[in-house]
Amino acid sequence: MRHSSNTLVDPAAAASSGLFEQPVPRSLVHRASVSEVFLTSIHPDGPDRFLISAQWPRQHSFYRSRHGFHDPLIFAETIRQAGLIIGHAGYQVPLANPFILNGMEFDITPEGLARGGAPAHLMLEARCENIQRRGERLLGLDYRIDLYRDMVRVGTARCGFTCVSPAVYRRLRGSAAGAGTGAGTGAGAGAGVDVGVDVGAGAGAGAAPLRDELPPPVAPELVGQESAGDVVLSAMDRPGSWLLRCDPDHPVLFDHPVDHVPGMVVLEAMRQAAFARSGSRPLLVGCAMEFLRYAELGLPTEIHAAPEPARADGTVPVRVAAAQNGDIVAQGVLRVRPDSGA
Repeated sequence: MRHSSNTLVDPAAAASSGLFEQPVPRSLVHRASVSEVFLTSIHPDGPDRFLISAQWPRQHSFYRSRHGFHDPLIFAETIRQAGLIIGHAGYQVPLANPFILNGMEFDITPEGLARGGAPAHLMLEARCENIQRRGERLLGLDYRIDLYRDMVRVGTARCGFTCVSPAVYRRLRGSAAGAGTGAGTGAGAGAGVDVGVDVGAGAGAGAAPLRDELPPPVAPELVGQESAGDVVLSAMDRPGSWLLRCDPDHPVLFDHPVDHVPGMVVLEAMRQAAFARSGSRPLLVGCAMEFLRYAELGLPTEIHAAPEPARADGTVPVRVAAAQNGDIVAQGVLRVRPDSGA
């Protein structure tokens, strides 16, 4: 997998090795739809180290490429999937076991997001640390990722997860655990939660009920979207605050039934809020998020965003939070590059 110089294999060698021929099994990344699987292989690269290959399509139904750039949140989803496949393929965590994600941090360069004339082939170097076990069973770990494109490092990420059994998850969630036949990554009790998918279930079957009617979306162009169906914010009468709108029929954000608001929905809402507060066509280039508790589907969720002064590198930090009943369920800082053309 590596040259003797300890650099990643060159793109031509990687392509000829078959690393990008097909996606990994969808169960390994907790996805019901094959089209939502971005990883294509995983290989050990030394003790507690892994090389993971991924492919980003030139265009995606939700993570749309715009103005010559891939959607930055396709990197976030790739990071999420990397943690799951590390747990299952690298440490033999049973497929049905939930993963509790404590947070996510990433940085990526505009060059890493640039869309070319073919799908983007990427390599992720993953290093696992703070590994916790009970006997042979993995309890949790932290993982760091270096993202390479054409042998150039274009991004970094850091995440950590805890593994629990289905029985423990049911106790944690109580009656809410029966609301769906599977669950996706979301804001959890001290973490985000990702539960193994019942891959035989339909994507909409058994989803927890939401309010009878979705609140009206803000104008798509205000939050960097093209379709009202992809808008996850509804206007409130307070500047910098919005109401989260969750459509359980959305084929990507709700890829399979869930018993809580998926974490990628929360992150998307925060990205849209940051977009609305940051001026014309900002590009998301960094994120530092923590998930504090479950975001319940049956409760209104407020999304708050407040930009801070620009940094020396020209990026603008936007402090974001999601709250239910006055309690913060997730919070963090997004970094955007204003008027980047993205």
